[in-house]
Amino acid sequence: MKSETIDKILANSWNLSDFRKIIIMNGESTLNYLVETKEAKYVFRNAGKYRNYVNFQVDLLNHLRSNHFPYETPVIIKTNENIPFVQIAGNIYLLYRYIEGVTLKPSDYSVYAFEIGRCIGSFHLITQEMIGYDPKVRNKDIFNFHYIEDSISNSLLRIKNQNKKDAVDNLFIKTFSDGIKPYFDQIDSLAVGYYQRADSIPCHGDLNGGNFVIRNQKLVGVIDFGGVIIAPKVFDVQNCLQNVACSNGKFDSDIAEKIVRGYCKEINLSQSELAAIPSILIADLLRTLAWVFELRADLDHRIKPSEAIFRLKLLEVLKNGQKLFI
Repeated sequence: MKSETIDKILANSWNLSDFRKIIIMNGESTLNYLVETKEAKYVFRNAGKYRNYVNFQVDLLNHLRSNHFPYETPVIIKTNENIPFVQIAGNIYLLYRYIEGVTLKPSDYSVYAFEIGRCIGSFHLITQEMIGYDPKVRNKDIFNFHYIEDSISNSLLRIKNQNKKDAVDNLFIKTFSDGIKPYFDQIDSLAVGYYQRADSIPCHGDLNGGNFVIRNQKLVGVIDFGGVIIAPKVFDVQNCLQNVACSNGKFDSDIAEKIVRGYCKEINLSQSELAAIPSILIADLLRTLAWVFELRADLDHRIKPSEAIFRLKLLEVLKNGQKLFI
């Protein structure tokens, strides 16, 4: 979308003016825009195509704010028509004030790991009390092995038939040189049963370092609620461990221990939940890789190679015998 188009949309729908600059912010599968006016900074966010899902995101953010979540989150600004978004060419766009600060880098993870855990625990304390939403609004089965196997097999076939392959493609081929079964074999059936029986709550769904905001050396905010999912709370715990404790392609037990300890400072994890985390993490690794390589086929320019590389490296070390100790 051109800057001139965004200017008009923001002026007509939100009465914004005096634009200084508009910067594209690449997400994994969407484009967002940092908008700076004379008065303030805003994020103009592409929230996808599904109205019921976007409404759920807005309701969740309102629920967090009304229940005094102790971290900053996006505050949606209603349009001139008193609705939370506009729909343009099939896509839904939200506007909210930019949260000042910087996002976490891998070098920060050990320092902030305990506070990250507390943040997630505080989030779940509030979201578990949320009512009135459709539990099927976004509830993916991470143990859908048929989808994972078909998707990864199709990506392998496509990549092998490509004339040009990059480092990510070659690593993908190497990781699955023996098929998917070696990874499926590491998933405990008891963990699958636990996960499928456990109570589900609204989860953030994308707890990577880039979605935590620090300011003045303090963790102050959580952003990017475009991946919210209805799932057992251990989904978010493993998702954070996957993105933060495993960000370099190896499992950092010290960072993992701090995250879990911080989480349990706010809300308890049972022994069954802790025991299930490694299997949930492996299943979600596979599901995420299936999704990433489907996107690479269609939107290669938007997918960061790092999103695939650290997960592929982690799978490789897991296949070679490293265990996830939680």
